[in-house]
Amino acid sequence: EQARHPLITGMELAKPFILLWAVFLCHTRVEINAEHEHGVFNVKEFGAVGDGVHNDTDALLSAIKQSQLLEFSTIIIPEGEFLIWPVLFESCKNLRLQIDGSLLAPQRPQDWTSNTYFLGFLGKTENCSITGNNGGQINGRGQPWWENPDLKDTPAPALLYFSGDVQSYPYVGVYNISLKAAPGAHVMVVDTAFYNFVEFEGLQIESTDAGKVVGVAAHNASFVLRESSIDVGAANVLAQAGDGDSNRVFCRVESSRIGRGKGLVIRMTDGILANSTFSQLSFEGTDFGLQVLGDLEGSGEIVDVFFNQNKMSGVGIPLVIDNTYCPPERTPCTRQAKGVKIQPVMIEQLDAVQQGGSAGRFICRQDNQCSIYLDQIDIRPSAPGVPNQFFCENAQGQSWEPKTISPKSCLKKPS
Repeated sequence: EQARHPLITGMELAKPFILLWAVFLCHTRVEINAEHEHGVFNVKEFGAVGDGVHNDTDALLSAIKQSQLLEFSTIIIPEGEFLIWPVLFESCKNLRLQIDGSLLAPQRPQDWTSNTYFLGFLGKTENCSITGNNGGQINGRGQPWWENPDLKDTPAPALLYFSGDVQSYPYVGVYNISLKAAPGAHVMVVDTAFYNFVEFEGLQIESTDAGKVVGVAAHNASFVLRESSIDVGAANVLAQAGDGDSNRVFCRVESSRIGRGKGLVIRMTDGILANSTFSQLSFEGTDFGLQVLGDLEGSGEIVDVFFNQNKMSGVGIPLVIDNTYCPPERTPCTRQAKGVKIQPVMIEQLDAVQQGGSAGRFICRQDNQCSIYLDQIDIRPSAPGVPNQFFCENAQGQSWEPKTISPKSCLKKPS
């Protein structure tokens, strides 16, 4: 028999081992990349440490870059504390950021590479969300911003910032997450189209600042907020329009707790805020309940505001409607010929305990009166001797059932 070449003989003997090694390699490749093939990217796979000290920004940026190669993707922030510098999501599409652990912002203001956002969504944003899981949190560590007098005139960044071409269908939103100690606003939505909105649900917002930090703020932008809790130093929720590209907006806030802060604030400089609803809210210890403010120097309309089925406990002044508002930074203000129209504001089924000097203040321009409607209002003083009455100036409106209004309404019937 012809002698076989020793190399061939060796390869034949090695065939079973080569086959097993190939199977192992293929199997290992599937194990390593199966998550990625299904669009799941864990930042630890890209070098993130999660000890709260190491800068994990590059790992998150790498995960974002890889996720953009797929049509749909999820980036996971696992348990741990991940220190990152501000990150911009440009033209975000079909992406979910799932936070199981904590994202930590830079503690030193000079380390912030943006004075606008911690996580920013600019440009076209479509089918993108931030979702908390198992105690997911974003901590802005904003104390140095509040306490340093050298920064008092420096714009403080928001933790979450949305602006530009937001496509609300199927959705853009933030869900079931804790936001803590933002330098400025915890959430900011700016200059989006009227018919599109950002959705927020299950937020737990908390700050110990002394009157500087906002919970959720929208400027020339629409939003929906539900099933959330907000404790801050400034406005819990702020919706305002004016001085922007898109100044027709709406908002809906429902089934939420409004804790320490200035309450709900609607403010109009110019534009239109229409069809806004605030319902099934619980106010606890806020300085104000609902404030609807039209700037004395402004123009525009606040139309169809519905405030119904709400409760207040230990609130300073439950209701303020005022289209002669002059912000402190502009004092004294010059009255504009046009002004801001407020009509109608419909307040129904309010059960409140008031501890400030008035149950409500309704102040309107004589040449541009407000329109206010009350029904089933029960505002009680927190203790004997606390003034408990409405104050009206040029305010028109009516009560459908006057006997259900306490204290007695001071509104003038429309002429």
